[in-house]
Amino acid sequence: MQSLALPKEAIVLNQHFPLSEILNLRMCAWYTINPTFKNITNPKDWGDKFDNHSIHIGVMSADKGVSKLIAATRVTILHQVEDLTYYKDCRQYLSLLPSVPFAYISRMVVHPQHRGQGLSHLLDIAEVNEAKAQGCKFVIGFAFARRVISLKNIGFKSIGKCPRVCTSTSNLRDRALLQCSPSTEIMVLEL
Repeated sequence: MQSLALPKEAIVLNQHFPLSEILNLRMCAWYTINPTFKNITNPKDWGDKFDNHSIHIGVMSADKGVSKLIAATRVTILHQVEDLTYYKDCRQYLSLLPSVPFAYISRMVVHPQHRGQGLSHLLDIAEVNEAKAQGCKFVIGFAFARRVISLKNIGFKSIGKCPRVCTSTSNLRDRALLQCSPSTEIMVLEL
């Protein structure tokens, strides 16, 4: 297994980061992934109903004495699969999961200048650890192709695919992403 090279003085924190800082990081990171995102210029459009009650995990890097959020993800504790963003689109798979406390992982972002340093893997491990600490029975996430392999490497299994068209969210970022992306895998890790 290759060792992970973290930015100098990078630290992982579970804390409540200012939402504006997280939204700006999402905007910066996702602009480089998909040209469609360039049309989404209001930082508030990069958030959703889960942001205010999720546990945000971030990687901070101190550059010239200034701490900067360079990667982030979130863990949302839910009790019903029907509360998941894509439930209506993926109900045939999601309805098979038990309604117990579980963790929904989503919105992982890494600043473009810090990609390829293992930060998403580090955040994946932190998400699972947080889910365990919160007493969750399983972790679920929706992953595009580039994320499926890394999640499988830490024990996640695919239970199905969501369709390409999203009908269950009015979030501009989700709609733009799903309209120009292939199907997403529904990834589950039992704890």
